[in-house]
Amino acid sequence: MGVLRLFLTISVIASHGGALFGTTMLPGNIAVETFFIISGFYMSLVLSSKYQGVQSLGKFYSNRFLRLYPTYLLVLLTAWAWMLLLWLKSGRLPGYWLKDYAQMDLLPKLGLIVSNWTMLGSDLRCLFHFSATKGFLFFHDSGIGVAADGARWAGSYGTIVASWSIGLEIWFYLLIPWLARLRTPTLVGIGLLSALCKASMEASGLLSYFFFPAQLGFFLIGVLAERFGRDLPCSRTCRGWGWAACAAMVAWIIGFPFMELPGNHWFFYAMVGGLLPLIFAASKNSQWDRWLGNLSYPAYLCHMLVMEVFRLLFKEAYSITLTLLGSLLVSALLVVFLEAPIDRWRQRRLRTTG
Repeated sequence: MGVLRLFLTISVIASHGGALFGTTMLPGNIAVETFFIISGFYMSLVLSSKYQGVQSLGKFYSNRFLRLYPTYLLVLLTAWAWMLLLWLKSGRLPGYWLKDYAQMDLLPKLGLIVSNWTMLGSDLRCLFHFSATKGFLFFHDSGIGVAADGARWAGSYGTIVASWSIGLEIWFYLLIPWLARLRTPTLVGIGLLSALCKASMEASGLLSYFFFPAQLGFFLIGVLAERFGRDLPCSRTCRGWGWAACAAMVAWIIGFPFMELPGNHWFFYAMVGGLLPLIFAASKNSQWDRWLGNLSYPAYLCHMLVMEVFRLLFKEAYSITLTLLGSLLVSALLVVFLEAPIDRWRQRRLRTTG
């Protein structure tokens, strides 16, 4: 499943920076929502196989923290170091950010600081726009830029803008130990309510993308996929079909812009949910697949910073391919020198669970 996750991350990079090798690949929003499906699958899997009993709940939450936060913090510190360097060299800082921040009340300022440095609530700021005269406005505009009345989308006040999806993941992590205990019909019902919430918001011109209740259904697709595929045999034939399914999904990701079908993205979600158990059965013992998948999280966090640095350094010679290669290189270094040692400790902690 690591190959699939990596190509989803590459799709996000292409969505933010431009076409890669002649294709814009899967749209970024669809790639992120597919990540939610995969997250639901993985969390259901680890809870059923590694975290049994009430005594494991604390280790589940702390291991999730150890999986996400060290990489996030290092990328965040690097981003601030880059901004400090720009300020020292040229005096250039994001002026709108500083101006808007100075006009905010104390409580919103603290909220932005907390969400930026802890990831908690990094999704919530995306639900607001900020106006110097009216303050923070909830669900003010369906766009993510500057509204017609001049109010600015508050998601842009994040140092790592893409971290909003981690905020949604955190809400899911808090709920999954209880969701995993529910019967399948109940989960299906909750998923349908989430889909109804998403459809109602979009019909009303509201942006559902950053709203956790509207996105919960994607996580639950993954949970249900893991539940239905739990007893899938891991035979050689099964693994062969799993790798074929993975290759087909990667080809679909790359060729998505050239497939103009009604409801193409919903069909894509359905195929991901249906094929995840098969893909996991094929790849679960593959070290190289796991290593490639591990590149996806740090690349997702750092690619916007890499893009900004490379645009300044290479100027006219810049290309999105440089951002991709730079992001993968940075990610490999983070995996080897930061995430792998922490992961070994996380696994040792699991083995001591009573």
